[in-house]
Amino acid sequence: SLLLLPLISQFIRNKRGVIRSRPPPSPSRLYIIARMLGSLLHRSLMQLSKKHGPVMLLQLGSVPVLVVSSTEVARKVLKMYDHVFCNRPVLEGFRKHLYNFKDVGLSPYGEY
Repeated sequence: SLLLLPLISQFIRNKRGVIRSRPPPSPSRLYIIARMLGSLLHRSLMQLSKKHGPVMLLQLGSVPVLVVSSTEVARKVLKMYDHVFCNRPVLEGFRKHLYNFKDVGLSPYGEY
């Protein structure tokens, strides 16, 4: 689930205005800070998933991050929203130095 954090975070940032349903359960921000400062992050996330379920929303600063800790749910999310995760994040430095995303490694998914 740690590998999916940046991708799902980007998905939530891009779709923030579109999501109309109730957000997934989320622990308090102070609890997150206390747990994330420990050395065993994977165990902290496992304990949170036992309490809040396989899908939970963590607020890391100003960025909401959707954490999926179940393989079945992760498979469904990646199958349903594969078009969202196929592109790389849009960073202004990439736009400036790589010819407006015309580079082979960073070009957007789809027709060229």
